[in-house]
Amino acid sequence: MPITTCQAVFPCAVLLLLALIAPVAGYESPTPEAKPTLPLESAPMLTGDWVPADTHRIDFNQLPRIASEHVVISDVHATGGVNQHNYLVHHAGRFWVMWSDGPGIEDRVGQRVKYATSRDGRQWSMPRDLTPSPPDSGPDSPYYNTRDARGSRWISRGFWQREGQLLALASLDEAAGFFGKSLALHAFRYDEAADDWGHVGIVHENAINNFPPRQLSSGEWMMSRRTHDYKTTGVHFLIGGTSSLQAWASVPVHGSNSELAAEEPLWWELPDKRLVALFRDNRRGGFLYRSFSSDQGRTWSEPARTNFPDATSKLHGLRLSDGRYVLVSNTNPKRRDPLTIAVSRDGLEFDKLGYLVGGRHVDYPHVLEQAGRLYVAFAGKKQTVELLSFPLEELENLPDPVGVRDDAAKTTLRVLTDFEGGSARVLGIDQDSRTIRLMPGGDPARGWNCWWSLRVEGVPSGETLTLELSGSDLPTRNNGLTTNKPLDASWSLPARAAYSSDESNWRQTEPGERSGAKIRYRVTGTGDRLWIAWGPSFTPQDTTALLNAAHKTRPTAQPFELARTRGDLPVMGLRVRESPREHPPVVWVQARQHAWESGSSWVAQGFVEWLVSDDNDATWLRSQADVYVIPIMDVDNVITGNGGKEADPRDHNRDWDDQPVYPEVAATQRWVRAFAAENRLHVFLDLHNPAPGDHQPFFFLGPDELLPETGRVSRRIFLEAAKARINGPLKLADKPRITGPGYHPLWKQISCQWVNAHGNPHTMAACLETSWNTPQSTTVGYRQVGRQLGQATTDLLRRSLPSE
Repeated sequence: MPITTCQAVFPCAVLLLLALIAPVAGYESPTPEAKPTLPLESAPMLTGDWVPADTHRIDFNQLPRIASEHVVISDVHATGGVNQHNYLVHHAGRFWVMWSDGPGIEDRVGQRVKYATSRDGRQWSMPRDLTPSPPDSGPDSPYYNTRDARGSRWISRGFWQREGQLLALASLDEAAGFFGKSLALHAFRYDEAADDWGHVGIVHENAINNFPPRQLSSGEWMMSRRTHDYKTTGVHFLIGGTSSLQAWASVPVHGSNSELAAEEPLWWELPDKRLVALFRDNRRGGFLYRSFSSDQGRTWSEPARTNFPDATSKLHGLRLSDGRYVLVSNTNPKRRDPLTIAVSRDGLEFDKLGYLVGGRHVDYPHVLEQAGRLYVAFAGKKQTVELLSFPLEELENLPDPVGVRDDAAKTTLRVLTDFEGGSARVLGIDQDSRTIRLMPGGDPARGWNCWWSLRVEGVPSGETLTLELSGSDLPTRNNGLTTNKPLDASWSLPARAAYSSDESNWRQTEPGERSGAKIRYRVTGTGDRLWIAWGPSFTPQDTTALLNAAHKTRPTAQPFELARTRGDLPVMGLRVRESPREHPPVVWVQARQHAWESGSSWVAQGFVEWLVSDDNDATWLRSQADVYVIPIMDVDNVITGNGGKEADPRDHNRDWDDQPVYPEVAATQRWVRAFAAENRLHVFLDLHNPAPGDHQPFFFLGPDELLPETGRVSRRIFLEAAKARINGPLKLADKPRITGPGYHPLWKQISCQWVNAHGNPHTMAACLETSWNTPQSTTVGYRQVGRQLGQATTDLLRRSLPSE
């Protein structure tokens, strides 16, 4: 039956079922009670004497060739179209292949799904439509062949053989990006009598799968699920499909949107009924990630990086009838060429790797075993649907690759700090033991010597690098004076350091080995450069990326220059104005008055990401208030890698008087005075990181007795809201702390106290200190605090603003 517009477009309303993960130390013998996990970046997946330590060094063009038959099923080069998302099945004596067929570039308005059939896998029928044109998006639509949310597209999602019937799955959504809010997974059933496909309904709203459901040993079906906002929510698995096409439970894979940018997962079941899921990483790290489940997909270990190379491309594999496993993918991390096949006896370690097809752009494989042969459908430059096949015997005697050498042995370690935020004093490098000894760098006159950040080159993939860090031996300043004593080492020795292979996506190391004023961290090499730091770095280049992304998401979010620093560098911020009110209330959020407190900038990023999102609270706040966010105040010290706190001539957060030293402080004061003159300053938030022993976030506040009654009411409402909202993974402490005369001799020159004195009676000013020395003090944890802080701010304004 034809599909109607009302069937195809609908609001997204999905309940996500949460699952807890209880990891254990290894994956060798998991039980349902102890969910399996893999140590991050330590899982061998490609093994054998021929495998180099850095698998990116494999000469992929010299892999042993597998002889195969080849056929082209569809070719749209001549019309400039697109063919991709290939899926294979053998049903009722015929081979079936389906794919996405669209105009121009992939997944534009007007894309539909086509299919073809064959009795022998060699001679194929002409392509036919499997889906109709997407609603109001055919060739006569003004949006056809564009990326526009006013048009739709179908995306091929695979065949499903269920209860003797052949179903075909396809997603439908707006064609502006990946993915639209109306995203839904649809099913079509083949009617042999009519020789046509009929729409049978929506399988799941707000879902796109990667491969069609496979049946678990439990009898249930399982397939992956990405939501329209999967970059935030991560990857899920859908389990069910037995009682009806629509009966599914959605299970999240923890870490799939934080440890990696998970995309297009593949899974299979091991003989012991464990499940293995493989993920490509859209951060382009060049390796596959792997996760395990011991309870038929209900919970999953956090995805761990393997040594299996990958081009950030779709992959497919399965368990053969003889018990072996095959995996077809683009293993060359530099390009989608060639397609290779890996073979494993246990589904965990692959010791054979062969060349299937290449010399050109080839991708989107889908594998099928049938009658002693292996069939691989794939796309050629996203414009052809092609198929190769070969007997399984070709895999039995696949030789080890030749011409592959391990030239990664004992490369020279190098340490560099020539980048934004780079700072370290290298005390020595032991090339034999692969150990770097260092302490924080920086100028004591520019702030506490607790921040350190370095780039290490020459660490092969899989090699363990040791960092031996000592506290600084230079005298520090306090209360504006030199103490002639070093800063306590605990400020510079986090329990877990941060590291990254791209200076963008940061993780924590395993806990370091602390010994007095020293600590040892161990990091596993990726074959590329490594950035290692006190905490996840956030520099002006990250501010630029954040503001540009916010403006792209929400054009009403406008970057602006707050001031030029003493070093003539721009201090950039974001201004969001959507309120129709004549004099909308103002929310001001700033971070990083102390340069070393990098976590505070990540909290600001979380606030911004939430603010420009479609979250109901964020939408309401934008409609009611003008919001300003400054991710980095002390730009000069952030760029140079100095600590900033207690800098000469004045601590940035003791500069709030009538003659500020720092231009960015003076500029903020001018904005605050202007807002107060219009009776508009409602919220002022200053974001910081506290002492190493503070394991819960908390607020610093000025003395209650100095506030008028309206100010005390605003504060009470906000603290109640923040306590309810900031509830994990970093949970707000029960009580705030007071910055009065007993806190610091310059307490009146701290930002929030200055704002209390110069703002409006109802102004709520607070300093949020977000813990940095915990396992949850990651970019994900910090950003979550930022989102929660935004929600608490909204709660305050909902209760305190007069209606208009």
